[in-house]
Amino acid sequence: MARPCVIRHRLWYIGMTWTIIAVGKLKKGAEFDLCQTYIRRCHPPIRIIEIDGKNTDDPHRQKQNEADAIAKHIPKNAVVIAMDERGTTMPSVDFADKIHSLHTRHIYFVIGGAFGLSQRIRNRATLTMSFGKMTMPHMLVRVVLCEQLYRTQTILNGHPYHK
Repeated sequence: MARPCVIRHRLWYIGMTWTIIAVGKLKKGAEFDLCQTYIRRCHPPIRIIEIDGKNTDDPHRQKQNEADAIAKHIPKNAVVIAMDERGTTMPSVDFADKIHSLHTRHIYFVIGGAFGLSQRIRNRATLTMSFGKMTMPHMLVRVVLCEQLYRTQTILNGHPYHK
């Protein structure tokens, strides 16, 4: 049974910003268009930082290189939510409540490359989240995250998008 949504006050969102730090460049196409749709719907829009995933033959080295590049974009005391297949799953309303409960004006979401995130980045995260047990391309995770962030805004603002 779905639990009822708690409507938050719209003023809570004034000044709230989200940054997605993602490994890989999203090329023009369906995923890019969907991301742009949800980014534009959010106010203020979601900021995206794309990290170049320099390919190596060693997955461990690859994750370490990506972790170094990701860490450069995260301020020291920032709230970080890592997207990782081993993370916590939760319904959208619970996700919105969690975002609300963090009581911060800026949240950094991190999406790793094809080999996932390094342990160093997962340890740095305030929360590690997953969109389920199925393996998903990291570019598709970006689309789903953008949609869920838009959904979070609508839930917290009492908008009827989330039914």
